[in-house]
Amino acid sequence: MSTPGSPHEYVAQGLVRLLSLPIHPADSLRAWCDEADRFQQEVQVQFPGFALPIYVINFLRDAETRCRDQGYAESQVDSITAYIAELRSPSISPALAPDSAATVRRGDLSHPLALKAKGALFLFLGLLSATLLVMENHEWRHFFLLALAIWAFCRFYYFAFYVIEHYVDRRYRFAGLWHFARYMARNRAIPERNRTQS
Repeated sequence: MSTPGSPHEYVAQGLVRLLSLPIHPADSLRAWCDEADRFQQEVQVQFPGFALPIYVINFLRDAETRCRDQGYAESQVDSITAYIAELRSPSISPALAPDSAATVRRGDLSHPLALKAKGALFLFLGLLSATLLVMENHEWRHFFLLALAIWAFCRFYYFAFYVIEHYVDRRYRFAGLWHFARYMARNRAIPERNRTQS
């Protein structure tokens, strides 16, 4: 890859190179994963303010899934090809400028600091709301029901973003609860071939 200049061309060149590398057989897959890890680390070192979109990070991590699922592989290649074209577009969005604190594309929130701040905010809001509810009503029954509701919703969210993707349908990629609801409506009966053994 060329000497770092613009992060856009640097990232585009790296992705083009990864698209050209084989992922079959197993030795090639391991080499591809090593190259993907090296590319991601180089981008972080050379351009610390440039955050790769989440679907690009998924592309770098999902080589093994692409080996098993041709449809998913084609979908990822199409997304990465479109992203490369956008990076090389002369009318590139200001949000992708190299001096920006974080590079965000189409609403993706993928900068590590922003993600940590968002997580801390959710924790703070949850603790504050629960504290106010318990202060308003001291009955143990209300406290128990509140704790049970929080636990149940957490388990449901885990089911939505992790269990379906890893144990039911490898092609599914979580992108929010609304996306999950649409997926469930379209896939009431998931074909046996998409299931994985636990």
